Amino acid sequence: MERNLDRVRLHVEQLTDLPRAEICAVAKCHKLPLTLVELPNGRAQLDLADSRLFVAFVFDLGHLVGGRHAVERRIGDAAPRNPDQPGSRIAAPRVVAVAIPQRALERLAGDVLSVGPIADAIGDVAVDAPDQRLRIDKRIAAHCVAPDAAMEISEARISPHGMGSRGHPQSAGRSGRNHPPWFLAARRKCDRAIDPGRLRGYGSTMSTAAQRPGVVSVPFVDLAPSHERLKDELLAEFAELIETGSFTNGQQVAEFEAAFASFCNVDHCVGLASGLDALRLALVACGIEPGDEVILPANTFVATAEAVTQAGGTPVLADISETDYNLDPEAAAAAVGPRTRFVLPVHLYGQLADMRALSALAERHSLQIVEDACQAHGATRDSHTAGATGAASGFSFYPGKNLGAFGDAGALVTNSEEIDEQVRALREHGQRRKYEHDEIGWTARLDTIQAIVLLQKLPYLTQWNESRRTAAAYYLERLAGVGDLRLPGIAAESEPVWHLFVIQTADPTSLATHLRERGIGTGRHYPQPIHLTAAYSSLDQTEGSFPATETVARHCLSLPIFAGITEEQLDLVCAAVETYFARG
Repeated sequence: MERNLDRVRLHVEQLTDLPRAEICAVAKCHKLPLTLVELPNGRAQLDLADSRLFVAFVFDLGHLVGGRHAVERRIGDAAPRNPDQPGSRIAAPRVVAVAIPQRALERLAGDVLSVGPIADAIGDVAVDAPDQRLRIDKRIAAHCVAPDAAMEISEARISPHGMGSRGHPQSAGRSGRNHPPWFLAARRKCDRAIDPGRLRGYGSTMSTAAQRPGVVSVPFVDLAPSHERLKDELLAEFAELIETGSFTNGQQVAEFEAAFASFCNVDHCVGLASGLDALRLALVACGIEPGDEVILPANTFVATAEAVTQAGGTPVLADISETDYNLDPEAAAAAVGPRTRFVLPVHLYGQLADMRALSALAERHSLQIVEDACQAHGATRDSHTAGATGAASGFSFYPGKNLGAFGDAGALVTNSEEIDEQVRALREHGQRRKYEHDEIGWTARLDTIQAIVLLQKLPYLTQWNESRRTAAAYYLERLAGVGDLRLPGIAAESEPVWHLFVIQTADPTSLATHLRERGIGTGRHYPQPIHLTAAYSSLDQTEGSFPATETVARHCLSLPIFAGITEEQLDLVCAAVETYFARG
């Protein structure tokens, strides 16, 4: 250990040999941790001819969790190439130490997973003397990383035996009563505010974290497992985008449109700024007139009704089927009136509505169908694919969706060339040629940067949907017959993609509190039906108008489900639900 500490002290002293910009960066912001990386043969461009160090500035202490490998990947190109094996390296870089100003711990500890688990995994922790030359006016906590140190995280909190009052290692049996005040404050912050995004499926942390109230060990949604494999390629494409400057209407937009149209088995796709834009422009392109009535389910996100209102139509709500939580074809038929022009089914939670029955209804009454497929990328039912039945269909790529962008984004799909051309004009101020405006339009383009993200993600969508199906199957089997739970149904010949897994129980708020106390995130989709919102009070429909919808709204609770959720996480959720009902 002392040998490792000597190396860290040497490294800290050598920091003054770095270019002035790096030194100033440290001096300017004390909360920056420094990761010290050992490289074969040095890096001349850092003016460290005799040194084997490269210093990477990490702007978030959360990166220290599993960050050794991330830093090594980031600087891998610094290792010298092997002339005998093109594309390979003579030796890989490795992190040898992490130096963290204690002020960083004080300021950031509440926003990261922890510091102690790293100390446990690494084994040795020490505190070096102040280095006034770097203007770090507090001691530096140096975490010494052995070359073969496993970065497994043993518990999701600061370890009580990580650091003593003078920064010397303590044995595992010590209580930690002599921790310095700054360390105790950091631990309290961690206990109160651990970022769920840091958990990233580290299975070994789940059971320990779940025993402590307030720690999210199973987030409601975790995008990190999906994003990790794409990060390097995305960063490279973002850099190229900065160089080209094609931030709107870049070639990636057209590439994504072609790829997503193929995925949906349709002829055309128009990239748009949101799912709401897609639904609104679909109705406009399909010829909606002021006062035209559009039948939609009462159980949906408010954006479905907003699209109708913004397009100039009148939303007409109908109740849902208790089987699939989607628009009930019989209720829709009863809602048809002399001004009805459209049916707008929503494939809620990732399961298709009964498109066979709704298509027959539309044909009988000469209605057009516009599909709200914002939650159903890739779902099928009765040989129908999400987005492929209606005259036009809208998809959302909000980040948490099965196919999510890095912000708001959407798309319209259609088999109609006329609708395709009109929506392309409407998304860009009504122009079909630059500065020639045939009609009033919107600014509703899909940004190039979002198209880049979606192009990278689309090839994985089928795999991610299967991951969700596996998770849903686990819930359906494990939670069958537990308490008063009503589990979501699956219609015959239906293959949902499980954007959400929504259960019903008598007291969803109580169950949600129980799960939250055990580190499990939940959601409510949706606790207030559209007809009971202030925004749509003009519909003049009171409580009791749509019994099935209102029942779901009162009793619904969404359990965690996302691509990459582990069996251990699913087990933790189910065990907590079982515990809730077992207590009586």
